[in-house]
Amino acid sequence: MDQASDSNSSVWFYRGVDLLRRTNPIVLAAGAVLWLFIKVGLGRFPALETYVAIAQKPANPGFADPMQHYLLWSPMQGLAASVVGMTSPSRYEVFSLALGAVAIALPIVLSWQREGGYLKLAVFVVIVGSSLATDLYSWVGVYDAVTVIGIGVALLSPWRLVRMAGWFVVAANHTEVALAGLAVVIAMAGVSGFVDYRESGRFAIRSVLREAVIALGGIAAGYLFLLWIVGHWGEIESRGYYRTHVPGGFSAFSDGLLINTWPIVFGSLGASWLFFLLLIGSRQSLPLLVLITAAVGCSVVVPLVALDQSRVIGLILLAPAYWGASYACRRIPRIVLTEALRPAMLAAIIVPVVVSWTTTLVYGPGLLSRLM
Repeated sequence: MDQASDSNSSVWFYRGVDLLRRTNPIVLAAGAVLWLFIKVGLGRFPALETYVAIAQKPANPGFADPMQHYLLWSPMQGLAASVVGMTSPSRYEVFSLALGAVAIALPIVLSWQREGGYLKLAVFVVIVGSSLATDLYSWVGVYDAVTVIGIGVALLSPWRLVRMAGWFVVAANHTEVALAGLAVVIAMAGVSGFVDYRESGRFAIRSVLREAVIALGGIAAGYLFLLWIVGHWGEIESRGYYRTHVPGGFSAFSDGLLINTWPIVFGSLGASWLFFLLLIGSRQSLPLLVLITAAVGCSVVVPLVALDQSRVIGLILLAPAYWGASYACRRIPRIVLTEALRPAMLAAIIVPVVVSWTTTLVYGPGLLSRLM
């Protein structure tokens, strides 16, 4: 009886993955957006007024307090709101919520009909099961949505110039995130090349260099654009000023690392931990070990260097996670991929991934917070 029950469950899960694999990506993306609204709920970004000021006065936001200047180094969401006329506080919130929905849905849609439909399921796990999904819904108005959209475009678009444009957006909003994420992606691609060399005696160096040039070109252009914009705003303190003057500074975030160690580590990849760990076990999975190592390293280093935790860690690892998902769908046998996707998708749907900020854990007022 137990064996029959286990067999029936296994068949049901296989059919579930196969059904989702054949589901229209727009339907899957819309379902992800709506479910996250129910699961996480909606909360308000504490510094919303600051970004509304950028949207209302893009020529000179006029931040007198230098402790707020670090926000000016991520201007893209405020500038985009200004361009489309969403400049009042209520309209800016609606605009930010729409961008958050795009940040969740677009990567799934971009994965349409690739790798037999498996890629959109792997991408679903990466983005829906991430701390960034919690971030975008719990803090509506946070300036990360534009960066998340840019990363999805940079890693998943089939067109080179569009990928470069994606890196441009990421760098113009979070330059350090773009560089750190690209470094991990290049390391993973290098290990993938090593695996190919051991198997076939060939190393596809041209494709690696081509993608690196595309990414670096977009990042360089985005950073120059950021310097041009910030230069028009006069004397603006760097992010380093905030790090050295924030009350409690280093100790607040180091204490948070000690208190919230496991939420920070788990939140670095969220449900993707389960997906990537279940794929480990062959030479083809070596690039995924690089991602796992980077996740552990970022969980320790970022809170001490960037004075931030889940947000920045998740942003840095998003590009490598998308690259890892694409690699896995190309190189890992489909039966192994399906076995990993079954529990990972379930985890992405039901497991809450909290955001750690100093010593505080943040989660929206949605269904799961009511059950916890």
